[in-house]
Amino acid sequence: MESQGRRATDALRAVDGVVDSYLRHSNLGGRRIANLAATIAIENSGAKWGSLLLDEGTGLNPTIAIQSDLSAAEAILDDEDLRQAEDTAELVVREHSLAAPIVLDGAVKGVLYLRDFPQRPGETVQKLANSVASRIASLLRNAELLEALDHSKDDIHALARLSESFAAGQLGPANLDETATQAARGSRSLGGVIGLLSKAGRLEECHTVGIPSDGPIAEAIRMVTSEDLSAIERSLPGSVIFEPLSADVLHRRAKGKAGGFLAVFRDASDPYRLSEGSFIQAIANLLSGALARRDYFEKASEDPLTSTGSRFALQLKLAEAEARSLKTGLPFTILLADIDHFKEINDDYGHLVGDEVLKDVAEVLRGRLRALDSVSRYGGDEFVVLLPDTEVQPALRLGQELCELVAAKRFASFADSISLSIGAAEYGPGHTAAETLRRADLALYHSKEQGRNRVTRYAPRLE
Repeated sequence: MESQGRRATDALRAVDGVVDSYLRHSNLGGRRIANLAATIAIENSGAKWGSLLLDEGTGLNPTIAIQSDLSAAEAILDDEDLRQAEDTAELVVREHSLAAPIVLDGAVKGVLYLRDFPQRPGETVQKLANSVASRIASLLRNAELLEALDHSKDDIHALARLSESFAAGQLGPANLDETATQAARGSRSLGGVIGLLSKAGRLEECHTVGIPSDGPIAEAIRMVTSEDLSAIERSLPGSVIFEPLSADVLHRRAKGKAGGFLAVFRDASDPYRLSEGSFIQAIANLLSGALARRDYFEKASEDPLTSTGSRFALQLKLAEAEARSLKTGLPFTILLADIDHFKEINDDYGHLVGDEVLKDVAEVLRGRLRALDSVSRYGGDEFVVLLPDTEVQPALRLGQELCELVAAKRFASFADSISLSIGAAEYGPGHTAAETLRRADLALYHSKEQGRNRVTRYAPRLE
């Protein structure tokens, strides 16, 4: 028995070496290495013969049958041993035989069967059989993934392209149509659907492939809400992969409202493989990441009090305006507006009244601008009005009009009138958008010095 134990231990080391070498750099098929590992185990287990049986979809079938003792009787497979190993997914040990199940994704995909031991297999041989069966399962998994990868090179490239487009902030209809198509194609599905939900939990966008627009599936999709995403799984026929989407990628499966869903389906007789599920999950992660970025930009781009642009949004707008000006040759002008005596409003009436005044002034500014223009909250009571394709003279006239509109405004939360001080600066050759903003700030300071409620144009003398 001591000699048999040493042989079993040495055999396991040999199997480990073979498997490790294969996983690192072998070009041989995983099933061929599985047969080699089984052969090493059988020949060093002390059994007179053994077999490796794998299930390729038609039940257990022998891939090898090794006779280690030439005097052994004709090999006979004991169906009861195999059946028990399949049913229990656990090692079956008899008086003179042993059956070690090969378990992959919770299902028995094969059995390493050893028979005709001179005496009941000991713990060392049982460990050898179990360990080799586990390593064969890893080889089969690796072979399956390599096979899927080999057949899905175009899909992997498509996944990379989707990743690049999402990283660039593209989450429009055309991009989502392509994503739904790639999800269905890469998972060998009959159809697929991507749905994005509004903040209220209703279907906001829907992109499908392989689903008739007037059928019951489409109707069920249109009715889905974040409260019952499982309705999508129930409405799709056959085998289904369903992934909820969320702006929080790390907690996509946590309870709460999802931001959307990705689902694919195919015939019930053709269940999905692990690699196909991983492919869909990868796309779902990409989509969730894109939703997270979109959600972040939406929140970061808007001042929560006044609903104008934030300082973050202003930086993006300034960069866009500068690029536009360099391309078109047309200047842009910045108006930097400040509410006069705003500190006194906060001190005398309280910050809640001050907040209402800020919101009302922001509404006045927004109401006078073109669609091309933008207004962003720059500081506590300062707003930047950005005017693309605008020279300073018409901008000055607009600034004066804004002063008059605010002065004429009657505020529900504040009885007195309010005035604005504004500085104006035009972007031109030789300086940057940031420099233009600095110049507008100098002009604003001059408006304050000159008595407030006025617009001042930047000039070098203000430096």
